[in-house]
Amino acid sequence: MRKIFIVILQLVLCLSGFATDFAYRYKGTTLLYTVKKDNTVKVAHDNYHYESVTIPDKVEYKGIVYVVTEIGYNAFYYCKELKSITIPSTVTTIYGHAFDNCENLECIIPNSVKEIWEKAFTGCKKIYCESKEKPEGWHKNWAQKSEVIWEYSAVNVDLAKNATSKNAETTIVFNGKPPRLDIIPESVQFIDPTDNSAIDADETCIVRFKVKNCGQGVGVGCNATIKVIDGSSQGLSFRPKPLPTISIGDTLNVDVLIIAGINTIEGKVTLSVEVDEPHGFGGDPVHLTVNTKAFEEPLVKVVDYVVTGSNGTTIAKREEFNLQLLVQNTKHGATDYVEAKIELPQNVFMMTGNERSHLGAFTAGEQKLLSYSLIVNNNYASDEIPIKVLLSEKYGKYAENKTITLKLNQTLASNALVINEKVQQKQQINIGALGSDIDKDIPQTNFDNSKTFVIIIANENYQSVAEVPFARNDGETFKQYCIKTLGIPECNIRHSSNATLNNIKADVNWLKQVIDAYGNDTHIIFYYAGHGIPDESQKTAYLLPVDGYGTDVSTGYKLDDLYATLGNLPSKSVTIFMDACFSGANRNGEMLASARGVAIKAKSSAPVGNMVVFSAAQGDETAYPNNEQQHGMFTYYLLKKIKETAGNVTYKELGDYVTDNVRKQSIVVNGKSQTPTVVPSATVGGTWETWKLK
Repeated sequence: MRKIFIVILQLVLCLSGFATDFAYRYKGTTLLYTVKKDNTVKVAHDNYHYESVTIPDKVEYKGIVYVVTEIGYNAFYYCKELKSITIPSTVTTIYGHAFDNCENLECIIPNSVKEIWEKAFTGCKKIYCESKEKPEGWHKNWAQKSEVIWEYSAVNVDLAKNATSKNAETTIVFNGKPPRLDIIPESVQFIDPTDNSAIDADETCIVRFKVKNCGQGVGVGCNATIKVIDGSSQGLSFRPKPLPTISIGDTLNVDVLIIAGINTIEGKVTLSVEVDEPHGFGGDPVHLTVNTKAFEEPLVKVVDYVVTGSNGTTIAKREEFNLQLLVQNTKHGATDYVEAKIELPQNVFMMTGNERSHLGAFTAGEQKLLSYSLIVNNNYASDEIPIKVLLSEKYGKYAENKTITLKLNQTLASNALVINEKVQQKQQINIGALGSDIDKDIPQTNFDNSKTFVIIIANENYQSVAEVPFARNDGETFKQYCIKTLGIPECNIRHSSNATLNNIKADVNWLKQVIDAYGNDTHIIFYYAGHGIPDESQKTAYLLPVDGYGTDVSTGYKLDDLYATLGNLPSKSVTIFMDACFSGANRNGEMLASARGVAIKAKSSAPVGNMVVFSAAQGDETAYPNNEQQHGMFTYYLLKKIKETAGNVTYKELGDYVTDNVRKQSIVVNGKSQTPTVVPSATVGGTWETWKLK
C-alpha cells in the first residue's frame, strides 16, 4: 500500500472540510484557518479532546490581520468532549456538520450568523440563539436532536424557560425494495499520517474502502461506521460517516476516520468496518487488525546557539551581529505547531528574522535552525544582554524556554551552525489484512441445528511464548460458519479469544452442564486454534492457554482429559477440530518462530466415546499458517470445503479434501510436510465416514 505523508495529510484535511493555511494558538487552543479570497478566514479545530474553545474574532499571521467569518464544514464534528464554544460576532456562516454529534456542547449563536447549513448542530446538548426565531438562511434541519432556546441574552435568560425546540425529524421510509450495501474487502486500506502502519496516540487515521449497492433498492440514510470488536478501545474514537444516496449498482468510495487520543494504549485492536442501513440491509462487516501505539512525549528545546559577525570579532554597540539557535526535539515522541518567540531587552533591536517563528512539526530527534540579526544601541546600559526564547508546541507542556545571556565585548564565533541530515529508520509494523475468500460470501442456511453445541477457543496472543498467527481470525470465521452455514444458534456457541486456563475449564464445564440438561439428543463441536505442548517424560499432549508456559505442562490443559470429558458426555456425536501441533523444538528449548505449535513429538491421544478428531498435523510435523489467506492452513481448507458444499459434506469427504490440499500446499509454500489426520474412536469406527455437520 502506498502511503505518502503529504497526500495523507491532504486527505485528512479534506475530510474535515478545510485545507489548512496556518495554525494559530489562542487562549491555550490551537485552531486551524483557511484564508479566503476576501482575506477573511474559515476556522476549524486541531484537537478532538478540547473541552472548551474560544474562537477569536480576528487573527494575525505574518503581519496580516484576518477576520474570522466562517466555521468550516465538519470543523468540530464528533468532538464529544467539547462542552462549550465561544463564537465571535464576526462569524456569518456555519457550514454543515460543523458541530454534529458534539453531544455535550452548549453554546450561544450570535445574531451575526446569517447562514447555518444542514446538521450543523445535530445531537448537541443545548443551543442558545440570540435570534428571536430561525433566520431564513438557516437550514430546516440545522439542529436535529438538540435543545434549542431562542431569543437568548445574558441579561434576560428567563426568555429561555418557555422556549421550545424547532427541529424537524427526517423519517426514511422503506419502499419494499431493499438495497444490499456490500463492502468490497480487497478495496479496504488503512492509511496513517506517520506511515508506520499503526494507530499512534494523538493522530487521525483513515480506513478507506469501496461499498457497492448490489440490491434492488436505493441506499438512503446510510452511515459508514467503525467499532472495536477485540482489544482495548481506550483512547480511540470513531467518526461515523454519513453517506450520500447510493443508487442500484453504484459503487461509492468511502473514508472513515479513526481518532486516537493521547491516552491510547500499546496493543492491538480488531476493528469492524460496517455500512449501516436504516432497515438492516447494510451487508456483512469487514474486520481489520492493526497495532496501537501509546503516547510518547516529545521535548522541544534550544540545545545550542552561536553568535557570529561580519564586521568584527566581538559584540559591540552599534555593530550588527548574528544569533543562531538550534531547536531540537530531544525525545522520541513527535509534536506539531511548534512556535518560537524571542524577547529582547530594551535598546536591543532585531534587524532581520521574525519575533515569532512557526516551526511546524518535529519528529523524534529533528533539528531546526533559527537565525536573527541583532544590534545594540548606545542607550543600552548593561554589559549583559539576556535574550529569552519562548517555545510552545501543540500539547502546551512539552517545550522548554531558555534564556541566553550574551555579553558586550563577547568574542564572536568564526563559523555558523550547520545541521547535518539525520536519516532515521522506520520500524515496520505488520497489521492483519482482511481478505480471504472464505471470509466473504459465507453460505446462509435455514437448517435448524439447535441441538448442536459448540466451543471455540482461538489463542493468538500468548503472554510468555510467541503468538499464533491468525488464530483469532480462525476462531471468528469458524463461528460465522457455525451460525450462518450450519444453522447453529449463536447462544449455543461459547467463543473464547485468547483463553486462559480458567477460561478453557469454564467453557468445558458449561458444555457439561448443557449436555446434562439436554440429554443424549445432542451434538458437540470443539474447535481449537493455538499452541500445543508435550509432556517430555510422558509424551502426552496439552493445549496451551495464553497464560501458560511452554516448558511447564502443569499450566496447560491435558488433551487426554479433554477427550475423556467430552467423550463420556451423553451426546450423539463429538467432533473435534484441532488446528495445533505438538512438535518441533530445538535443543535450546525455543519455539519455532514460524510454527503454530511447540516442543517435542507427543504420542497421539485416543478419542473416546462417539468422537472423531480432525487434527492439523501428525507426528513431528508443524501446523503452518497460510499467510496469503490469513488463516491457519488446516482451518482455511476446512472452511473452504464447508463453503463449497454449504455444509452438506460427509466427514470422509471433508477429511480427504483437507488432508490432500494441506499436504500439497505445505510442500509448495513451506517446503515441509504437514499431513492432517482424521481419527475416530473405536465406538464409531464403522459409521463416522457418513456423518455430516448438519
